[in-house]
Amino acid sequence: MKDNIKDNKWLIAYIVFNIICVIYSYLYAQYQNDWDATEILFDMDKSWSVGNGCLESNHKVVNVYNGLELNGNTLEVMDSTIQVIGGNVTNFGIDIDILNHPLIIYRCVNSVILEFGITLSD
Repeated sequence: MKDNIKDNKWLIAYIVFNIICVIYSYLYAQYQNDWDATEILFDMDKSWSVGNGCLESNHKVVNVYNGLELNGNTLEVMDSTIQVIGGNVTNFGIDIDILNHPLIIYRCVNSVILEFGITLSD
């Protein structure tokens, strides 16, 4: 019984730590930009993988201005945050659910796409 309690405490601590990391990523992402990918992601003409790979402690923030159009292509988000600023994520011009769309593949714990209606400023 004591082993189960001890194991559950570690599991709860692990889950809480991951939740804190995700919240931190959301908040911190709004204040940094590692790359402006508007040119390649605004109107995708091929599939892309964005990010540095899993668990490299190098969480990238990628900005895309005026929306992101998939055009039926696959977008893989690897341990990075894509900030779509001033538009939405669409596929053939139709707004899509960025959390549950088959063309968007999230890898790693910290992968996320954020949509902002207006440009962020300092």
